[in-house]
This record gives sequence, structure tokens and C-alpha cells, in this order.
Amino acid sequence: MNDKNNIEVPLKEHFDDKFIELEKRLSEKQKYQEKALQTAKEELNRRLEGMNEFREQLQSQAVTFLTRERFDSQSEKHTAEHKTIDEKISRLLSSDLYHSEHKTLADKVEEISTWKSKQEGAQSFANIVSVIAVIISIFMGILHFIKP
Repeated sequence: MNDKNNIEVPLKEHFDDKFIELEKRLSEKQKYQEKALQTAKEELNRRLEGMNEFREQLQSQAVTFLTRERFDSQSEKHTAEHKTIDEKISRLLSSDLYHSEHKTLADKVEEISTWKSKQEGAQSFANIVSVIAVIISIFMGILHFIKP
């Protein structure tokens, strides 16, 4: 019976050692998990801060954006002004004053064009006369030196 008790004691010590070793492993595992959890929390906070900064930037930009209501009202206003201007242009183009002024301007442009053509023709004639005068002068100079 004594042998039986001797076997039980080392077996009890063996299991006690195993339980102590298991407790150490679990304790280390819990420390690593707590460290990983802390690291994950810090990373999550860093990301959330970045997202908050981005959200604030979007909100500050949104203040400068044109609202749909404002765009619609301005668009309607500009469309009405454009229509009014188009109507005025149509009335002006169909008026007798426009046609008489247009004819007067067309006549004046024609007169200027004719005057310019005459001036160009006169300039061409003057150039021809100058060239002929230079040729005659050269010829006379040659004759003067050739004749004793």
C-alpha cells in the first residue's frame, strides 16, 4: 500500500507542475493579447483621427459649395436675362433703323475700299515712274561717260 502512495505523490506533483506551466502559458498569452488589443486600439484611434480630419475638411469645403436652390434661382434669372437680350436683338435686327444704318455703313465701307484701291493704284504708278526715272538716269550717266 505504501508503493501505491509513492506513485500518487509524483503523479500529483507532475500534474501540479503541468498546471503551473499551463497557467504561465495562459498568463503570457493573455499579456500578448492585451498588448495586441492595445496596439489595435491605438491604430484604430489613429485612423479615426484621420477620418475626423477628413470629415472636417469636407465640411469646410461644403460651406463653399453652391446649393441646388441657389443654382436653380440663378439659372432661371440668367435664362430670363438671356431671353430678354435675344428679344431686344431680334427687334433691333428687324427695325428700319438697323437696316438704314447697315446700308449706310456698307456704303461707307465700299467708299473706303474704293479710295484704298485708288491709293494703291497711285502708289503703283509712282513706283513705276520712279523705276523708269532711275533707269533713264543710269542710261544718261552711261552715255555721258561713253561720249567724249
